[in-house]
Amino acid sequence: MLRRVIEADQLPDYAMELGETTDRSPAVQFRRRGEAEALALAEKMRVEEERRARFDADRRRTEEVDARMDQLA
Repeated sequence: MLRRVIEADQLPDYAMELGETTDRSPAVQFRRRGEAEALALAEKMRVEEERRARFDADRRRTEEVDARMDQLA
């Protein structure tokens, strides 16, 4: 019965997900609609920031190597 209610997911402001409590009994988690999208956006922004940091580190290292090669030439 609980699973069917969760699958229907007809609450206007909340999304329902099946979960478990710490003692492994079934539970329903209610999340405000839009929260999942906000969490996904935050994760996407974090990944993009990490990518930019790696790119900047690569660029700095490239400049360092180029400068050393110029000194040797």
